[in-house]
Amino acid sequence: MNSKNRMEEREINLLNILWNMAEQWKPLLLVALLCAFFLTSVMYMKDLKSYQSAVAVGNEERKVDDIRKELTEEELSDVEYAVSINENLIEKQDYLKDSIWLNLDANDVSVIRSQYYISSDFDGLSCLYDTSLSNPVFLQNLKDAMGITSDVDEKYVQELISTNLLSESNDSICENAFIVTIILPKTAKVDSISSVLDSYILEEVHGKVGKTVEHTIVKVDEIETTDIISDIVDTRVELTNTIASIEATLTASTSAFSENQNIVYQALIDKKDDVGAKLNEKEDVGVSKDTLLPPSVSAKYFAIGLLLGVILYGVILILMEVTNTTITDAKVVQDVYGVRIIENIHARKNIKAIDRFMHSSIIYRLRYKNESKDYDGRIESVKKDVTEYVAHKGYSNESYLMVGDLKDISETNLAKTIVTNDVKESNPIVFVIYSGISKYEEFQNMLVKASDFDCPVVGAIFVEE
Repeated sequence: MNSKNRMEEREINLLNILWNMAEQWKPLLLVALLCAFFLTSVMYMKDLKSYQSAVAVGNEERKVDDIRKELTEEELSDVEYAVSINENLIEKQDYLKDSIWLNLDANDVSVIRSQYYISSDFDGLSCLYDTSLSNPVFLQNLKDAMGITSDVDEKYVQELISTNLLSESNDSICENAFIVTIILPKTAKVDSISSVLDSYILEEVHGKVGKTVEHTIVKVDEIETTDIISDIVDTRVELTNTIASIEATLTASTSAFSENQNIVYQALIDKKDDVGAKLNEKEDVGVSKDTLLPPSVSAKYFAIGLLLGVILYGVILILMEVTNTTITDAKVVQDVYGVRIIENIHARKNIKAIDRFMHSSIIYRLRYKNESKDYDGRIESVKKDVTEYVAHKGYSNESYLMVGDLKDISETNLAKTIVTNDVKESNPIVFVIYSGISKYEEFQNMLVKASDFDCPVVGAIFVEE
């Protein structure tokens, strides 16, 4: 099995990761505190900005309301009248700008006319079909078929549809034949629009009306033409003149305003406050600074930040474990590679202050209860145990080769042995594997080399940091 396949068989031990997090409690605490302070600071600044904005709006509202109270009834009425003129002006300006119909080329307008005939014992069913053409769902489907963007109001689509009711006798108001005329924007596709119209009239509307009145409806004809619609030009000119007239009226109305009237008028049209709900009411509608609570540091966000910090640190450890190419688990050596672990020792050379404190703790006793402080003595003991184990396996005590060096834990790794070619033919081999130092690829290469030299692998010593 190659090195890649061996790597694919590795498993991430979440229990070991949790244990590592407990061991590395100082960097974990640092990351958690940084996340907590960061989240708390961000939320505090956000709340502070909202508070300052609310106070500023409240001050502006109180200022406008105080000024409004100083105006006479006649002055308030003039302001209200100017506001209504401004609303009318904006409405007409928006229509001139956004109307699809008004912005068509009047001399080149594409039109489709679809004629339908209703067979029924009742007259006037065409009126029901006519009124159904204002259905919002139908207008939305028609808008999509026309290639009109979703932000365009459906009333502008409704403006492109008209219905002519055909009378067969002089005394009929709504007879059972009608023509639907649809004006097409440049982006529209005739086939798509015709399909949407037929589907809606011949299926959906027919189904609904048919529940009340039994009838049949057929499409008699459909014509696609290019028309000249002079009404577009006439309406555009008329609307432009109307807008100019309204602007002149508004200018004349506001030019006579006092400074206080201008402040109230500007506040209303800018929608900075709601004093325009009822101009004649004298109640204070401003936001009082006293009613707002200034932001404070939230314990909730601090706790959330701590939790996020712990999660972040755990994710970092998992990513490090996933990208780590070194051997960190003796179980992998034994279960995946089939190499027996003869001895498992801990190589912690320096016991720091926190370790001395932890020495008496249950965590330390559970983790390091078999650890010897005398590392040189421990190493000699391990070598003796390994020698006895090799002899027990039937190999000569003098012929076996220990690949690695227990004297220099921090620097020695398997790669040095590969380079120096210390492996000799038929030597029984005991590997010394260093957690976090020896690499999977190195170990795999050593196994291949041992196989090439017909060297039996007796087992391994696993050294943990």
